[in-house]
Amino acid sequence: MSGTGRRRRAPAGDKEERPARLTRRGRIVAWVAGGFAVLLLGVAGAGAWIYQDLDDNIQAADLDNKLGGNRPVNLSPGSKNILVVGSDSRDRANA
Repeated sequence: MSGTGRRRRAPAGDKEERPARLTRRGRIVAWVAGGFAVLLLGVAGAGAWIYQDLDDNIQAADLDNKLGGNRPVNLSPGSKNILVVGSDSRDRANA
């Protein structure tokens, strides 16, 4: 009689393991995390690009040859001195 309703179990070594599947909540979390990672990389890339663009706008002039040899020792090599040129006039509406 084959209709007894019992299933024959396979031996423990023959059992095929199926890959784990994500639940609906797990898929939503994975998509949100992926989207956040892409957004974070985009913001970091844009920030690096803007910083590089602003840093490239700084123009340097070599003044060491023009000042002569009687100079003090450079205590901070690699630093940048930035001169901002402009006017601070308070003549018009900004008085």
